[in-house]
Amino acid sequence: MPNVVPSPSAIALSNRPPKLALESWIWNFHRRLGDRVTEPAIACQLTDSEFRARRDGLLAAVRDIVVTATWQREGLALEVPPSRNALGLLLELIAAERTCCPFLQFRLETGPADAPTRLTITGPPGSRTFLETLRLAPPSEGAGRSQEIQ
Repeated sequence: MPNVVPSPSAIALSNRPPKLALESWIWNFHRRLGDRVTEPAIACQLTDSEFRARRDGLLAAVRDIVVTATWQREGLALEVPPSRNALGLLLELIAAERTCCPFLQFRLETGPADAPTRLTITGPPGSRTFLETLRLAPPSEGAGRSQEIQ
């Protein structure tokens, strides 16, 4: 029987329903090889100069507002103050990073207006090592380590 690559919608629907057209596009990075589906490579799609500009611009701005950073097994949770500016920076970060790093997943949690906002960034095995290169928090020394940022 020949290997048939299913349509992008079949891949997305077979694993989870996409929420947005962009997610459907990102999900297509998965390659079907026989019966095995491989994850997209853990690599940023920006050029070196684009990555440095992002790290020194948007990522530095986010790092400056982080109050608490907690490293997880394959991710990082950031808490920022309850302000429109902080929420706007996190949304800008999500919008920028999901286009160049399709292997990352983002979960944004907000509460009452006076509660901190939490952004959790996770991915497949190896993601924590990649996240450390973004310099959003001090380097990890183990999963679950919480650090107050001064």
